[in-house]
This record gives sequence, structure tokens and C-alpha cells, in this order.
Amino acid sequence: MAPPARIRWFAVVLAIVVSFLISPSTAIYCDEDDCYDLLGVSQNANASEIKKAYYKLSLKHHPDKNPDPESRKLFVKIANAYEILKDEATREQYDYAIAHPEEVFYNTARYYRAYYGHKTDPRAVVIGLFLILSAFQYFNQWTRYNQAIAMVKKTPAYKNKLRALELERSGGTVNKKKGNKQMDKKKEEDLSKELDLQIKGAEKPSIWELIGIRLILLPYTIGKLSLWCGRWLWRYKVKQAPYSWEDASYLTQRSLRVPPDAWRNIEVHGDALKASEDLNRNFRIFTCFSYTLHGVEVPQARLALVSLAGSLLSIQLSFCKTHRLLIPPSPSNILNTSLRLGVRRPSKPGTFSALRSHATRYSAMAQPQIGYLVPLNEKLEEDTLIPQIPLFRGVNFIGRDSFSLSDKRLSRKHLTVNVSPDGSSSLIVEGTNPVVVNSGNSRKKLYSRENSTISGSDIIELIPGHYFFKYVILGGDKNVSFIDTHKRVSNDGREPGKCEALNGKRLRRVSEDEVSTRNSKTLAVENNGRVGGSNLVTKNSENSLSKRDSLDEVLRHFQVSKDLLPLTFRLLQVQGLPQWANTSCVSIRDVIEGDILIAILSNYMVDIDWLIPACPILAKIPQVLVIHGEGDGTLDHMKRKKPANWILHKPPLPISFGTHHSKAMLLVYPRGVRIIVHTANLIFLDWNNKSQGLWMQDFPWKEKNSSRKGCAFENDLIDYLSALKLPDLSVNLPTRGRFSINASFFKNFDYSNAEVRLIASVPGYHMGTSLKKWGHMKLRTVLQDCTFDKEFRKSPLVYQFSSLGSLDEKWMAELASSMSSGLSEDKTPLGLGEPLIVWPTVEDVRCSLEGYVAGNAIPSPLKNIEKTFLKKYWAKWKARHTGRCRAMPHIKTYTRYSDQKLAWLLLTSANLSKAAWGALQKNNLQLMIRSYELGVLFLPSKRCSVGFSCTTNSCLPEEKCESSENSRERKTEMVTLNWERSLNTVSSSSNVIKLPVPYELPPQPYSSEDVPWSWDRRYSKKDVYGQVWPRHVQLYAGQDS
Repeated sequence: MAPPARIRWFAVVLAIVVSFLISPSTAIYCDEDDCYDLLGVSQNANASEIKKAYYKLSLKHHPDKNPDPESRKLFVKIANAYEILKDEATREQYDYAIAHPEEVFYNTARYYRAYYGHKTDPRAVVIGLFLILSAFQYFNQWTRYNQAIAMVKKTPAYKNKLRALELERSGGTVNKKKGNKQMDKKKEEDLSKELDLQIKGAEKPSIWELIGIRLILLPYTIGKLSLWCGRWLWRYKVKQAPYSWEDASYLTQRSLRVPPDAWRNIEVHGDALKASEDLNRNFRIFTCFSYTLHGVEVPQARLALVSLAGSLLSIQLSFCKTHRLLIPPSPSNILNTSLRLGVRRPSKPGTFSALRSHATRYSAMAQPQIGYLVPLNEKLEEDTLIPQIPLFRGVNFIGRDSFSLSDKRLSRKHLTVNVSPDGSSSLIVEGTNPVVVNSGNSRKKLYSRENSTISGSDIIELIPGHYFFKYVILGGDKNVSFIDTHKRVSNDGREPGKCEALNGKRLRRVSEDEVSTRNSKTLAVENNGRVGGSNLVTKNSENSLSKRDSLDEVLRHFQVSKDLLPLTFRLLQVQGLPQWANTSCVSIRDVIEGDILIAILSNYMVDIDWLIPACPILAKIPQVLVIHGEGDGTLDHMKRKKPANWILHKPPLPISFGTHHSKAMLLVYPRGVRIIVHTANLIFLDWNNKSQGLWMQDFPWKEKNSSRKGCAFENDLIDYLSALKLPDLSVNLPTRGRFSINASFFKNFDYSNAEVRLIASVPGYHMGTSLKKWGHMKLRTVLQDCTFDKEFRKSPLVYQFSSLGSLDEKWMAELASSMSSGLSEDKTPLGLGEPLIVWPTVEDVRCSLEGYVAGNAIPSPLKNIEKTFLKKYWAKWKARHTGRCRAMPHIKTYTRYSDQKLAWLLLTSANLSKAAWGALQKNNLQLMIRSYELGVLFLPSKRCSVGFSCTTNSCLPEEKCESSENSRERKTEMVTLNWERSLNTVSSSSNVIKLPVPYELPPQPYSSEDVPWSWDRRYSKKDVYGQVWPRHVQLYAGQDS
């Protein structure tokens, strides 16, 4: 029985609820009053009458008009009645309640739903729900991840790894007093940050795995899945093509019903993986499965028992189940598994490749050997430094692991060779790069997923022009057993182990004599087509040159006569490169020379302690004006150290975060002025260790009382110099008189023979006529007036620079629109080009001439580099033809190309940033630029022979150069140094100008293993000098900064 008190309370509550429910349903609107009576209107009154009645009563009973408390209470009721009757929906509900008072529950529900029900859009509720679930999922993932990391850190393996890393950092020594003690927490945290822990099943949280994001991407996922299914049906059901490695792996996993996460963790595909016996002595791996290749069941068979010397590793593979497996166990996977489970990786360079080849031979013993691939050098003679590759009956996978080459152009599974018992073989290209098959007199290039048949004595080029292998069938023209060939000794008597060690260093170069001979022949061909010793080449030499397949040492041929230097640009000399790599390259003394009266040096960084000793003539020039972008600390040092004849000037920067970044020199001589535009800061590292570019041209004084109007080059130069706000400087020039050195002074020179256009940036908010004077809008304006060959329609773009700003896709499209401007021969727009960004990888910087120090001049933070949309743009810095693969780029170039032909090229100081190029604002009516930049644009529309020099007594040109639209000069084509290898055709009436673009075109996109360099990331892998990053870099000779 319940207590009496509880029963009484329950009765009271029930009575209150019942009394509330049976009360008139109209009472919930205006209490006991009638809403119409409160306003003094009839039930048939319209909205206007109700409104007038409310205003009339408000004037009488509003608290501001009538302070009586009773009047205030009445006004509250009046206002409530008006709120109910002014709205058609609530008035209709009220009228219904008056007409049907017996429907108490219905009327009450309608009232509370109208006034207290939620008014939120259901779609917003669903979105909010998914956001909440996503947030919960994200925090849950972090919790699981942190818990997994904490558990891993408690394992002995992790602690051993930390101890090994500590030994590596300390150079292999540990303090004896502390050697047996636990590592202190701070050091442990520092070392653990360098270990990239990847835990399957507890991965680091990613927003792409959240339920909300996956729901948004559901249509894309469904479309991708549908495309994959269609591709699968077409390739394997319709065309009956053989299964690729990945697809066969998928079928195997599905047949075994192994979960995807578990399958990814299995290095050797099988049903069971067991380890037994002492791992330090003998390690056995038993894998049982049946094996089906292209639908043909292989009976149960024991594959092999492999004993690996050095690590005492025994591997036994058995086929014992009936699952349909399409992939044989890979020897490389077997080795990787053994290493992961406790076998130490051999330390000697050649040992691991020996173990791998050892495992490859014996793991294939179940099938008879049919032939092998014999490595050849460029003379097509056997290369004893690379081991032969045996080919067994069935499927053979060939890749860079087959002979331990580090060239990333070779995929790990580069080729699939299916060998028949009679020796005939079919070849399928699995990698992304093409493969060439030479059979008799025919040469066939195969691209990814293409196939071909090969027979005995055919030669395969794994990369066109590189890595030659001859297919030899056992019992054929070179019947040497496999074991014998494995025991062979190289020509110089070295044992195979030593040969493989040398092969690890990959010292495969053509001999100097051979290269010199080849280059001299090429030079002779080129000289036959030269015009006055220039770099103008006619079509007659093209066919001979196009047959060359090697990219090596192309720069050796680049010779330009002095009178034609303005037609092209040159690279700066780099220390530590072979002599051929500095052919036609310049140093600072080559450009600052002669009897200079006035020198204007424009740059961002100026190391005065290095500059004057490197170029002593600067101390003797009567007047030197240095326009710089240095900060206060370096500026104070410059003021203390500068010669008395030097004047320092920093241009105004009206917008924050801007710099003076232009790199140029204006040298005034008695005979004229030399204009130099380049990419190097005035510091030692930039002029000696990096890939840089420089253009220069000399211009004579104008004749007195000349009425010649200024050309486009002159107008652009004067406009830019005016924006610098040069200080007042008055000088007395011999035979010329007194001048004020300002922007107008440079109108005294004749620029009509200028071979380039100036593209400059000036900080500010540019509108109206100034909108198209600067930045990418200036480039757009110039290109819009140019006509290009039809082959450049929708041709690609290349952006190459040394610092990446904070970008977005909208601005990238804006810049691409400017750089895609121009008309084809039929006066239609060229169309948008797809850009690629040439940017060094971490490995490029680590292995460069300077090591990680080179990365200090590639200053882009991780937040700018890791933007997802940039992944499609990354391309590698490859510069074999100029010898500058290890000379990291500080040069900045932008170009549009087709094969090896260039529509135009811009050599500039501008990096890829909004600050340098400008960003459109206010509906494209305003261009905002933060920094000063300067570059020269090479176009095929202006090309002449220029014989004038400020430093020699050459004659002034008698004829002035005009644009190709206004003259009948020969058509000019611009090409790269690799143009000889191209299949492009050039008109017989055309001149060809070679531009020494330091990187290879077309650029090679990043692979999945390539990581773009970022200077604020930690790199623990040591560089060529044994250093890690970050570290201190000294940029100035006389300072510690």
C-alpha cells in the first residue's frame, strides 16, 4: 500500500490536470476574455478594422500614456488579443475554437504547436545532426588513436626503436652513467616526434573519413564505383585482357574472404603465416594456398626451401589449399616480411641486392627457366655491373628492385613478362613511363598497359634511351646457364658482390671521350646552320639533331655570339659542377665590367661584405645607387660598411607584407646603358650554388635633338623607375654634361632594338588605366596582342619559382587566364592551358650541392605546400641536360610550350604569390599588389641582329627592329636546348632561338613517393653533409645572421 500522503498529492495533481484539460479551449488564447471584445470589434471585422481598434486603445491604455496599473494590465491583454487576431492563421484557429468548444484536446494541441512548436527547417536539423555525429566521430577517432599510440609506446619494440634513434643522434655513443637508466621524458618526446607511427585500425583522424564528409561525397563515390565496374567489365569480360597485379590481388583477397585492413597487413599473400624456431638462427615462413594463373589451376606443390646466407633465413612456401589465387608470392614481399618480423637488414650496400636476387632465383625454381635479360651499356655491349635477370615460365615481374636501381622513373613493377615454354614472350607495361622494344630494324614505344610480343635477341629499353636489356633464350645465341652467369666476374676482375656495391652507387656514365666525340659531331652540324655564330639554327640541321636520344650535357653545345646575346638569356655559373655544365654561363664579373660611370643595383638582399671583393670594380665606380629590400639590422650594417660613393634607397611599400624583390642592374657607360634583369640576390650563395638566370642588353645614347618617340620597352622602364621614387642624385658625365639621375634620365637612351618586353609589379591598388600596367594583368595585355602558331592552342603552362605564397583555386584560375592569353594564326583565342608547378622534392634538396642549406632559399611554409588542390600541379625539378639536378633553383620562369617549342617565356623575380602578381578585387576593377617585381618576356615577334655593345667599339645598328606585324623579317621560333630530340617541325624560312630553360620539358609529375619541400618541416634523414633540418644558415659573409 502507498502512504496516504502520496495518495493525496497524486489526487491533487490529477485534479489540476483534469481541470486544465476540461477548461474551455478558448481560455488558452485570451484567458477568460473574448479577444474580439477586448479590442471592441465584431467577429466579422477585417484586418484594417482590427488594426485601427488596437491603435485607438493603445493611445488610451499604453503605459507611456496612462500610468494607472490597471490600465497597464488591460493593455497587456489588448496587445495579446491583437497578436492573435492580426495573424490570419492564429485568428482562424481562434475562430475554430469558439465554434467548436467541445474539441478541447484538438484546439489545445493546435495552439501549443503554433506557439511553442519548433520552426526550424528539417533539412537544417538533419545537417546539424550529421555535424554533431561527425564531431563525435572525430573526437572518438582521436581518442582511439591516442590510446593506440600510448599502447604502442609501452611495447619493447618501440622502446628499442627509440634507443636506436638515440644512438643514431648521438653518433653511436651513450653516456655510461645514464646508459642503463630510462630515457628522460623530454628527450623521449623529442625522439618520438621523429617516428612516424602508423597503426592499422587506429589511423590518425582525417576529416575525409567523417560521416558528414562521406555523405557529401556519396555521389562522387557512387560514380567512381560505377566507373570502376564498367572498366572491369570492359577490360576483363569484353576484351579478355590478363589481370593486372592490383586487380589480381583484389580477386585473391575476395576469394579468401580476408578483410581489407587485414589484407593490407599481409606481405606474403596466403592462408596461414607461421613463424617457428629461433629467429636469430633460422626463420621459417609457411604459406599454404593453391595458385591459379589466368584461370589455370596449378596442382598442390612444394615451391622451394630457400636458405639466405648472411641472415640464416629459411623460407618455405607450400601450396596446400583450394582458394583461387592469382598472384604468386613476391620475393621482395618475402624479404620485407622477414625484415619486419625480426631479421635485421644487411648493412653492406651490396648484401641486400644479393639477398633479393638470391630469393628471386630460388623462389622461382618451381618453374623452369626459359631465358634471361642481359643488361647492356649504351654501346650495346654487356654491362657486367648489373646482374642478369632470369626469366621463368609464366609471369615474371621486372622493376627497379630487380637490379637495385634507385631511379624513380622505374616502377617497382615496371614490366610483366609472360614467358611461354617455347621462349616466345608477351610484355605488358605496368609502370607509368613508356618502354621501348627494339626488334630487328623496328623500334616500338609502349605506354602504360600496352603490350607487345618479344623474341630472342630483342632489346628492351626500360626507359627510352636508358637501361638496355637483351632478351636471350636458353639454348639460343648465348647459351649460358643461370648459375654460371651468376658467378661471372666483371672485366676488371671484381667479384659480383663488389660489382653490386658499385651498382648501388649507380655510376653509369658514358665515357668522356665518347661524349666529347658525340658533342663535337653535334656542334659541327649546328655550326653549319648558324647565322653569324649565333644560336639561330635552320631546319637543315634538325633531322640530324633529332636522332640524338641522350639528354646528357646538352648545355655543352649552347654557344651564343655576343651580338646576339639579347635574343636569349644565360644561366649563372655554379661551383662544383663539371666544366661543360657552365658553358656560356656568366659570373657577376662578366656583367659588371668596363668603364662604368653610374651603377644602379636593384635587389632584395645585398651582402656588402661579399659583393665588393667579388666585384672590385664596384668600389671604383663614381656613383653607385643601391635599391634594396633589407631590414633594419642588415641596413645598419650596410650603412657602416658601404663606400662613400654609395647611396642606399629603399622604395616605399604602401601595403603591409610587401617587399622590394626586383633584381636588376642599370649600368651607364660613355657609349650607352646596359640593362640587366636577373634572379639572384647579391649574396654569395645565389651567385655560386644555385640555378639562376640573367638577361642583358646594351642600348646607345639617343642622338641629340632626336624626335623619336619612346617604344614600349622605354615606356615600361620609365614607368617602373618612376614608381621607385629614386632619390635626387646629380652627376657630371664626361662629354655629356650634368644630369639628375632619375626616371626621366633614362629617356636619353635608344631602346628601339629592345628584344624583350618588361613585365613589372608595383605595390598599390591599381584601377583604371593602371589596372593593366602591372602584374599578371600586364602580362595578359601584352599576350593578347600576340599571335602564336596553332600548335599552342590549349598547350600546357609551366610555373617554376622558389617561394610559394598562400594560394586558392580562384586565384590560380585568374593567373592561368592571364597566362593563357593570346591568339592563334586564325585570330581565335589560344584557350586555357593546364599549368604544372616545377618544385623540388625533399629528396632533391637533401641530395643537392648544398644539402638542406639549399632549402633555406626555397621558403614556403607547410600550410601553403600541403593545400590539397595543389597536388595536381606538382612536377619534379629535372635538369640533367644542363647539369643542374643538384643545383637547387632560385631562378623563376613561366612559359607556355608544345613539346620543345616555346610560345613565350618570362624570366622574372616574381614567385607564385598574390603579393608578386597581384589579385583582382572589386569585381575585377582593381588589382592589389604588395611587392616590387621585374621580369623580361621573350616573344617570337621581335628578333633582330644587334651589334651594339657598351664595352666594345662595335658599330651602331643602322636598322631598327620592328615587330613582326610591321616588317618582313624572317619568322622566329623559340625552342629549348632539347629541341633536337623533338619531333616538332620548323619552317625552312624560320630562325630558331634557343633558350636555356634549365629544367626538362615536359615536366614529370610527382609520384606517390615524392614529397614537396617545405622549409618549416623537420627532416631527420641526413643530407650529403651529414646534417639534419632545421639548422642555422649563414647568408651574409660579415654577419652571423
